[in-house]
Amino acid sequence: MTELENKIMLKMTKELSSIKLKPKQEEAYSALARGENIFLTGPAGTGKCLGADTPIIMFDGSIKMVQDVKSGELIMGDDSTVRTVLSTASGEDEMYKVTHRNGDSYVVNSAHILTFKVYKNLTCSKNDCLLSWGDKTGNVMYKKFYDYRDAKNEADALPDLVDLPILECIQKHKDRKWQKHFQGVYTGLDFPEKHLEILPYVLGELITKTICQDVRIIKLLGHMMNKYIPHEYKTSSRGQRLDLLAGIIDTSGCLTKEYTYEITQSSKQLNDDIYFIARSLGFHVFVREDNRSGILLYRIYISGDIREIPVIIAKKPIRQNKKYDQLSSRIRIDAIGRGMYYGFEIDGNHRFVLGNFIITHNTAVVKMFMKAYQNSRRMAVTSTTGTSALLLNGTTVHSYLGIGFGNGTVKSMVDKICAWDWLRKRWTSLECLFIDEISMLDPEVFDKIEEIARIVRRNTSPFGGIQIVLSGDFLQLPCVGTSKFCFESKCWDKCIKRTVYLNEIMRQGDNVFQEVLNKVRVGDIDDQVKKVLDSRIGAKLTNEFGIKPTCLYSQNSDVNIINDKELDKLALDDRQFYEYKMDIVVCSGVTNRSATLEKFKKFCIAPEILQLCEGAQVMLLKNLDIPNGLANGSRGVVTGFDGDMPRVRFLNGQERVIEQNIWEVEENDKKILRAQQVPLKVAYAISIHKSQGCSLDYAEIDLSDVFEYGQAYVGLSRVKSLEGLSIIDINYDYIDAHPKAVEYYESL
Repeated sequence: MTELENKIMLKMTKELSSIKLKPKQEEAYSALARGENIFLTGPAGTGKCLGADTPIIMFDGSIKMVQDVKSGELIMGDDSTVRTVLSTASGEDEMYKVTHRNGDSYVVNSAHILTFKVYKNLTCSKNDCLLSWGDKTGNVMYKKFYDYRDAKNEADALPDLVDLPILECIQKHKDRKWQKHFQGVYTGLDFPEKHLEILPYVLGELITKTICQDVRIIKLLGHMMNKYIPHEYKTSSRGQRLDLLAGIIDTSGCLTKEYTYEITQSSKQLNDDIYFIARSLGFHVFVREDNRSGILLYRIYISGDIREIPVIIAKKPIRQNKKYDQLSSRIRIDAIGRGMYYGFEIDGNHRFVLGNFIITHNTAVVKMFMKAYQNSRRMAVTSTTGTSALLLNGTTVHSYLGIGFGNGTVKSMVDKICAWDWLRKRWTSLECLFIDEISMLDPEVFDKIEEIARIVRRNTSPFGGIQIVLSGDFLQLPCVGTSKFCFESKCWDKCIKRTVYLNEIMRQGDNVFQEVLNKVRVGDIDDQVKKVLDSRIGAKLTNEFGIKPTCLYSQNSDVNIINDKELDKLALDDRQFYEYKMDIVVCSGVTNRSATLEKFKKFCIAPEILQLCEGAQVMLLKNLDIPNGLANGSRGVVTGFDGDMPRVRFLNGQERVIEQNIWEVEENDKKILRAQQVPLKVAYAISIHKSQGCSLDYAEIDLSDVFEYGQAYVGLSRVKSLEGLSIIDINYDYIDAHPKAVEYYESL
């Protein structure tokens, strides 16, 4: 191992020192550190998030344990807006306890992502200003300014919240400077105003009094004697909750310091309810148990800007606590060994609220190695598809390398790269290139990239000395437009020296379904596989939220029928429809114009004719804004029209007007066709091909006419469990794996 590789190994070891890696992960990690070109492959699947019995705040303000949360349910987002649970998962992993300064804690697995409030400190002297802040990379950054206004504008433009993998924080959180700039964050919640039978202030008085003389009220609210606050009061508007808290404080509270109210209660339930109300209002709350008198008492301390609480009985002059921000807290992370985790994937910004009002995040496991490795080398994280690139917070390999569709000659692409200084420097400074979904990359394009790298970098080593890390599964759907696999490219054997087979499936939780998928993946359809899949034919999928299962079909024609049927239902409400017809121009000089046109129509992802109305479910067909979560494959709903253009709200909460997009086709470095269309398609049903990369809890799948190798496996492996799978029809004769791909994996 060279001196450089030793340094990289030391840095990566420091990043991952608290992680107990699985054997295959250890193999991949070691190969990365040694600078080897590797291919990571294996069955589809991801991992999730929290320890058992972690409380989650649902959107209605109720509390559920994480293991009881179901797909389709609504949970509370960090901005008090709804988050829909898209999928759930469970498994066993290394677990970590995250503890806030006041004692609040929760348990997560090694794949979890923490949400931090980042602090921006501006220190100015006579001549300059120094800005320090917590950066999204997980590091404390510093920048000097000679104008205060420039420094202030820079600070204001920085994000207030960042999301970091817990594995990245294990060592860093021990550093005092890091703790100062990255702090765990709490949040208050907003609920709509409600019609309440008793004024909230009066209820606060009555519920904490030892004796209540009003028999009418006792009869009306008999549960008062059980000492708890009704749910409708806990989830009322901010003003109503402030009045309720004021009544409690005026009856049984005192001001122990100029900025802290103390409330003493003997009821555990009432203590929890008061904690919920005060925390939901954004106050800092600390609870201490006191058993000195022989009776267990709960002392609740409420601080922050308590001047907001409209108490009637004067206590003392009140001022805001300037000592610390009541909505943030330093954290401690402790490894607690292996354990069960439960988790879910949600829409929006993926941030949700725990039962103690801590904001946290959900994610997939795949980012762990890349994050650790990026801190050691200049690395590009890319994918062959926009959707996969979005999941990795990366970009498409074609876009990053500046090669377009990759259908030009090597010479023309080299000339283009060298013509742009920034693009040439990107190639020459790159040390490691990560490409996800490698099975979707044309082997000819892979060969071209390898040759371009050698030419641009003036280095005869494979890929010009760039370390290549590939990820994907050749037993899923192959690349469109070619019958060859990337492992059949001319340079594959020369460049890829190690293949690591990651064989632990995480998407499916039950062993029976895992075994079935493993057999379907390689085309082994035995009696056991048929028995299990037959049991799901015609299975009824229902849930209490009325969410319809996603329909997956092998043929686009079936997808079109379903989508047309759903649009017809919307038409019954007399909604106004807008029609968009694709404008296609075949350039002059093209000899076989009709063949060129037909080929484009066959492979173009956009519909030739698109009909939309308000309420239509759609899918985005271009990488509109990857940094903000809008990529090819993003799902949304039409909320209206600005002029003639559709306005779409996507699953992450973003709402955009979608303008016309232009597609251009080149051949031998010359434009041969230009097409213009709104980059959307109706998406009540999607093809199995388009489902690649998705994770679904409820799906109806038609496997009666699959026509590609791996197509049935891709469709089935999108689903989390057998209980979430319904098969419309199935023909086992059509389910198979590509012989060349099977042979490749058998040779490993």
